[in-house]
Amino acid sequence: MSDKNGMFKARAAARKCLFDDIKLVKKGNKKILEISKPFKAVPSSEKITNRALYSKTRDVDKFCKGEIDKVILADKDNPVSLGGGFVQIDAQDVLFVKRDDTALRKPGLLDISAGLFDESFKHPVEMMISETAEIVRRKGESFLLPVPKEKYVEGYYIESLKKEFEKSLKALKVSGEIMEAKANIIYDKSYAVLEYDGEESLSVIVSLEPDNGSVEIIGTLKVDAQPSEYSDGEYAETADGFLPLNREIHQVSLNSLVDRVWKSFTQIRVTGFLEVIREIRKNGQNSAYTSKVASALRAKPLFSYPISKALEMK
Repeated sequence: MSDKNGMFKARAAARKCLFDDIKLVKKGNKKILEISKPFKAVPSSEKITNRALYSKTRDVDKFCKGEIDKVILADKDNPVSLGGGFVQIDAQDVLFVKRDDTALRKPGLLDISAGLFDESFKHPVEMMISETAEIVRRKGESFLLPVPKEKYVEGYYIESLKKEFEKSLKALKVSGEIMEAKANIIYDKSYAVLEYDGEESLSVIVSLEPDNGSVEIIGTLKVDAQPSEYSDGEYAETADGFLPLNREIHQVSLNSLVDRVWKSFTQIRVTGFLEVIREIRKNGQNSAYTSKVASALRAKPLFSYPISKALEMK
């Protein structure tokens, strides 16, 4: 069903959750990101602004450097939404999604596959893993699904991932055998250990998006994937079904910075990653990538590769 202008009418999305108790604390030699369960849910379209997060960005940097031992990221007077996902690395290539130029938030910027914590999720790690379905890999007639086999990854997280991946394939109007690809979550002592409702789980990079009133948690996923063709698997759920967003996937070599750009499993061009950044900035953007990408580039393992040069570009 379409409206009079031919635009799809979107179905009501699950309501996003708000949190009023998030903090970074040091416990012995460990950095801990403590998150209590959400206190309420609001419509996904409701704008959340948290001006306190602007100053908290500097505090997070100080915390990571060991200069301070505690940062309050959300309290009852300053609630936030929670988002996040994984930086996905195939062999020696990192994968970015280029946000659509018409996107309501961060249009035209490079991003990772991530989303917001809403009522459909029981745990932040479930959210992070489900969002990896945003990048679809095709090898021949088969589709590769990265599945991390970590002790903190519950079975129902993987079930959520599989369901989301099947929706992505349906949106793309493709079908074939789904093959699991081995994937390892990378841990680093510079990351913070995620503690949700008193239970520790993964190590994450912490990033803030003050404009959206969001605390973002980012993991690093190393995928044992064969050479693949790529497509954006993100979609809009409409009254007429799943509508693919068809955004660009950037497959960037960590060492050579060669950027292979994909759209709907077709490589549309090969360029240099730094050239892509310059082009985005020419279009009037203050930055070529989201704060999640910037935080990932500053952290291990990406910072140890030449790709971190992107941070130096003004």
